[in-house]
Amino acid sequence: MGRKKASHRYTSEAMKTKYFDWRKQVLERDDFKCQQPGCYCNGRSKVEAHHIRTWAKSKRDRFDVNNGIALCKRAHKAITGKEELFEQLYDLIVIMNKSSKTNTKSRT
Repeated sequence: MGRKKASHRYTSEAMKTKYFDWRKQVLERDDFKCQQPGCYCNGRSKVEAHHIRTWAKSKRDRFDVNNGIALCKRAHKAITGKEELFEQLYDLIVIMNKSSKTNTKSRT
């Protein structure tokens, strides 16, 4: 009858690829260690990439590496639903991590 709609699978696959690229960049920048201050995992726990500004509220920043931070599962679970309280802290940590990576590269 009419034209078929574009496959949602393509959009989902494209989003999935963008997400995994974003996740990899966030975890690499943070050295695959939990960035939550005072977390007693001491970077030994498996980490997850957390959106500083939530996926639902910040469509524009979903795949911006600066909108991500590595957190262990415990820290990630603890701040879920309270993300806005941690935005400024996490933004500062991201800036510091980027700065230390830049300084390390310039010395080599």
